[in-house]
Formats: sequence, C-alpha cells, structure tokens
Amino acid sequence: MLLILLIFVPRAWAHAELQNASPAPGASIKGSPATIELTFNEAVQNPQIMLINVTGTRQLSIEVRSASSPVVRAPLATQLEAGVYQVVWIVDSADAHAISGSYQFEVIAVDSGLGVAPWMVVALIGAGFVLALAIWVWQQRTRFVKLLTKGSV
Repeated sequence: MLLILLIFVPRAWAHAELQNASPAPGASIKGSPATIELTFNEAVQNPQIMLINVTGTRQLSIEVRSASSPVVRAPLATQLEAGVYQVVWIVDSADAHAISGSYQFEVIAVDSGLGVAPWMVVALIGAGFVLALAIWVWQQRTRFVKLLTKGSV
C-alpha cells in the first residue's frame, strides 16, 4: 500500500530545486555577466535575487523579469568589478513553500588589450636605431658628394 502511494505522489509535493545557473557556481568569468539566470526543475513564483560582494556588503538587489516559469532571468544594470560575488536567491515553489539558496562566482578583470609584448618593444627600438643610423649615413653621404662637386661644404 505504501509503495502505491509513493508511486502516485504528485510532483507538486516536492520542492523546487536549482538545476542550472549562469554564471555557474564556482565559475571564474572574464568581465561582468549581463544577466543572472537560474533554472529550476519546476516553475517558480515570486523570485528574488540579491548579489553580495566578497566583503559581505550588499551589492545590489536585482529586478527579476520572469514569473511562473522554471527559468528566472535577472539583467544586471551595472557592470561588476573584478572580485568574488555571492548570488542569494529565494523563490516560491509550486507547493507555495519558499526555497532559498546561494552560490559564488568570480569576475576576472578583462585585459584591456593595450599591453605590448616585450619582443615588440625590442623590435621597435631596433627599428628606430636602424632608421636613425640610415639618416646619419645619408647625411654624411650628402656632405661627401657636395664636398666632391663643389670643393667645400
């Protein structure tokens, strides 16, 4: 009898569980994410997401733009600086129980791309030296030609 009851227990009696998240828990990403996206195993309601930086000070509450769906998307209004962040979420599952959880991810500073490789610096200095030497030789040659043709400089 108990086995029959367990087989036919409605799915609504179970609580919502986080199935996937973006950025992923424990992820290190280059640059600020555009959105926080949480995917649950069932539709959730009244989602709330808060982002906290590593020092524990409240960073920002995020406006969630989905309701009664298994996917909760929250666009970030500001760019996150490099550092570790904790996503804290609260949702109501289908059985009206509040479920909460949290995870961390890291934002890594994006390389500006303005750095120059050391070999490039050496090559540019060498090219500048060769150019300066060529100009000096050309000037000396011009003086020598004038000396030969006119007799004085």
